[in-house]
Amino acid sequence: MRASNPLNKIILQTLLIIAISYQMISVSYAAETPSQNENALPAWNSSDGPMPPVYFSSGKTLKKNETLRLIRAALSRPDMGGISAGLKAVELESGKIIAEHRAAELFTPASNQKILTTAAAFEYLGPWYVFTTPIKSETPMPFDGVLKSNLYVCGSGDPWLVDEQLYRMAGELKSKGLTKIEGDIIIVNNLFDSRLYGPGFGNGASGRAYAAAQTDLSANFNAVSIKIMPGAEGQPPRVRISPETAYIDVKNTAVTGGKKQNIQVNSQRFGSKTRITVSGRIPAGDEELEVFRKVQDPTLFFGNLLREKLKQLGVATAGGIRTIKSEPQNLETLHEFKSLPLSFMIDLTNKYSNNFMAEMLLRTLGAHVRGRPGTWDKGASVVKDFLIGKVGLPSSHFKIYNGSGMGEENKVSPAALVSVLAYMWKNEKSGPEFVSSLSIGGRDGTMEKWRIGNQMKSLLRAKTGTLNSTVSLSGYLKNRNGKTVAFAILFNNCTGKNLERLRVIEEEICRILADYGD
Repeated sequence: MRASNPLNKIILQTLLIIAISYQMISVSYAAETPSQNENALPAWNSSDGPMPPVYFSSGKTLKKNETLRLIRAALSRPDMGGISAGLKAVELESGKIIAEHRAAELFTPASNQKILTTAAAFEYLGPWYVFTTPIKSETPMPFDGVLKSNLYVCGSGDPWLVDEQLYRMAGELKSKGLTKIEGDIIIVNNLFDSRLYGPGFGNGASGRAYAAAQTDLSANFNAVSIKIMPGAEGQPPRVRISPETAYIDVKNTAVTGGKKQNIQVNSQRFGSKTRITVSGRIPAGDEELEVFRKVQDPTLFFGNLLREKLKQLGVATAGGIRTIKSEPQNLETLHEFKSLPLSFMIDLTNKYSNNFMAEMLLRTLGAHVRGRPGTWDKGASVVKDFLIGKVGLPSSHFKIYNGSGMGEENKVSPAALVSVLAYMWKNEKSGPEFVSSLSIGGRDGTMEKWRIGNQMKSLLRAKTGTLNSTVSLSGYLKNRNGKTVAFAILFNNCTGKNLERLRVIEEEICRILADYGD
């Protein structure tokens, strides 16, 4: 399975993201509910004549029959052998179904699951929702700034407490007059239940960053960046950890030399720290290698980073770091740290397919709508209510287990995805923010490097999805009528296939849909 995109790239590429609004047309669209007995497009056969070349652009407007013929050809290419494919495309202004293939059947969506999670988050929280992290103590802030009691940081589920945000949190505390903490820094984890790993994420044995624990208070997605640079021949490579913190212990047994790179990087618990072990070989002429690994105790990681940021700003700390599940009564609120708005969070979640943020949003939904503690089951039930009660889908069109699409448990039909896209497209409250959160073809996010040509560059906005067994793409594009097409393309049973070749077929189908103009 593929990991979430690199953390530092997310930080660097998204702090200045500007939400790009799509013009919303107030035309009602009723969610289609095709029967389970619909006919799939037949496979291409010899009587259809020679299969057309890989379809990049016809340069002309396609009628419906030609559109369907070319989609049949795309779904029949040799790379598609043994693959289960589902597809639906609808012109939103008119409500016309352009094409559908097994549209009512259930497929594993991979990261297209994030479409459902983020749409529900916009629906119930709103684009301007902010995560508020209360910071409290047993006593008010003293005049001299020396806090003789403990400092309590209460988890809010904020998924974007990256290094820069923690520095801002420390700076805001200092601006309140804080100069020293004589007690402990106590992390209060009472928003979510005690479960750290959701469905599809295994039991936590993996050290990969995409399998990091999801906790009330998180820092840098509960993971670190490890950069490995070759040293002199025969010497250890240089290893740099980001964010830098005393919580991380590095054991470097790797060697610079050889012709092939075979570096291994592992994350293990090491007393009250996380140990990052770097072993293997890296050739002297190699470029810098960057990998990401989860931390073993997110609470200690968060507490250490906050304490270190406070010290950098001249705020002394004398105590240790502890965790509690129940907040003591009668605490004084010293400060409330406000996050960036939800629309920013969902931009990062969808454009860069951030699994961690999607799971944090799901459990936040559970806590917000169903009450504390936020659980995966509660969050999944909120998404189900959204799909049934708001979008108007039958329950047979989806199975919701987590928020990110990790694992094989989630199921959704192409028709359901298109209905959600249609619902959000006409949603005056948060539709523009939802549309702009999707990756722009050839421009940014997971589709930044797609070579889709000028015909669709900036006009294709979609969510990609990839697992070993799944390749998916759902979103919006403009056709030759100047109309908006909502589409969903889901490929399952892809294990052992060339996933990049399957991406080309998805692009081919998008080009065909963009040329439609009947």
